[in-house]
Amino acid sequence: MALVMALVMALVMALVMALVKALVMALVMALVKALVMALVMALVMALVKALVKALVMALVMALVKALVKALVMALVKALVMALVKALVKALVMALVMALVMALVKALVKALVMALVMALVKALVKALVKALVMALDKVIGDSPQLLQFFLLHDGMARGKPRKTTRLGMLMGCPPQGEKQEKEIDRASRKDGQWKQRQQVE
Repeated sequence: MALVMALVMALVMALVMALVKALVMALVMALVKALVMALVMALVMALVKALVKALVMALVMALVKALVKALVMALVKALVMALVKALVKALVMALVMALVMALVKALVKALVMALVMALVKALVKALVKALVMALDKVIGDSPQLLQFFLLHDGMARGKPRKTTRLGMLMGCPPQGEKQEKEIDRASRKDGQWKQRQQVE
């Protein structure tokens, strides 16, 4: 009985030990499995988080880069348009100024030419008048020249014609009371000169 009891006790102990060992192994395996799963999940979550963060950063960088590029392009375009507008405005102003200067120069030149022509015409007219008056005086003071012009005037037209000294020079008929007085004075001088010639 003692042996049987000993065997039974040994078997019971062996079973208990086996059960305990099995339970411990099961617990250890469960703990290891749980730890491994936790580690794997942690790693997966870390990887996912890193990937998401990387994707978000990439998207943000792409958006920032696109925005910066758009802003730079807009600024460059605005600057180019401003420069082109300024250049066009400057060219238009230069052309307008050149045209205005050319017109002003042409007008000034025309005015100067008109003034010069008017002055030259006035000077020529004054000189001609002075020369005519001088010749008129010379002819009036010289009976020989007066006789020559009177004879030449009569021979050229085939008949005597009343002519003032100025009219003889210019080829114009006498007009007005002054010219008639000149004719009378010239005729008197001519008659006096003829009388002196006859006396001589």
